[in-house]
Amino acid sequence: MFWLDIVVGLFEGWWLFEDNRTHALVDENHWEREMKAAGFKKVLWTDGKSPESKTVRIISAFKSAPVVAKSIPAKAVLETVVYKTIGETKIHADVYYPINSDQPKNKMPVGKHIT
Repeated sequence: MFWLDIVVGLFEGWWLFEDNRTHALVDENHWEREMKAAGFKKVLWTDGKSPESKTVRIISAFKSAPVVAKSIPAKAVLETVVYKTIGETKIHADVYYPINSDQPKNKMPVGKHIT
């Protein structure tokens, strides 16, 4: 992430830290340790498979551990379809069918659009 240093490294205060770090940028595990040391019980962050998710994250800390919801039986079946293609970009749509209903035998349009 050296490019970030080049872009914002000249901002006043970028290098002003006094917590034994060797660099202004630290990973999510460092923030988890620091936030738990400050009294937070649970620390979570965004993640994913895209290249962007490896460089930009949202980190959240909680005073208490999140309540785990009981497992709820599925009430719908999910199908993901390509709604529209713009250039080489495919726009996806999630279609939910009630679990107790008959799924359509033929594919149905997700929506109409005017071009």
